[in-house]
Amino acid sequence: MQYHVEETSDRVIVVFRQSEYDRVAFGSLAPSVLESFCQQAVSTGKRLVFDLNGVHHLFSGDVGSLIQFGKTAKAQHVDFRLRNFSPEIRGMFELMKLHRVFLTDDDADDGSAP
Repeated sequence: MQYHVEETSDRVIVVFRQSEYDRVAFGSLAPSVLESFCQQAVSTGKRLVFDLNGVHHLFSGDVGSLIQFGKTAKAQHVDFRLRNFSPEIRGMFELMKLHRVFLTDDDADDGSAP
């Protein structure tokens, strides 16, 4: 899994990329790496966004890891959001009702889930 971090005036954005034969394994990210994302957002007071534009499919373990990371981020008072879903991933999130669990970066800033 490849990723890079971009920082804007109000966001820390982690952009994930996936090759055709690769998988994005969120569970394979070391806890210290995930913790560093949260710490960067906390220390700067910025929103943390996982950009899934380069992700074409997720496995159940990846979804579970995203849910766990979302809980960790919430416990640390990090405004954690997802953005740029592929149509397949958006459909899966809607089917599994995960669009009610995760805020997306294009949601209103009032904290309400879509």
